[in-house]
Amino acid sequence: MGKATKTTAEKLQEVIMAKTMNSIAGVPETKSTKKETKKAAPKAETPKKEKKETKKASAPREVKYIYPEGCNSSLEKKKFRADFRAKVKRFEADLSKAKEGTKEYKKISKEYKEYKAQYLRG
Repeated sequence: MGKATKTTAEKLQEVIMAKTMNSIAGVPETKSTKKETKKAAPKAETPKKEKKETKKASAPREVKYIYPEGCNSSLEKKKFRADFRAKVKRFEADLSKAKEGTKEYKKISKEYKEYKAQYLRG
């Protein structure tokens, strides 16, 4: 039978022993790092692109909602918009449940259109 192969532990032990013997003898260790092997080449200067100046629109932003009297701060307006969208979704859900042509459908449809006309522009 042939010689048995070395296990990983045995190989590791040999490497550690060799390093220990080298450090005792005073032989400096050789380390290969990317910094030593790869020297930084000077980069060619690339011309920087000039940014184009953009003109901002001076026209005021169109507001989609007609806010009630007490809505002054942005937080109050945000809450109003959320409530408005929730109520519109409820109207749409009720309309889809009701059968088309019935009194209930017509009543909900009328309320829905009035509500949207009251708080939406355009």
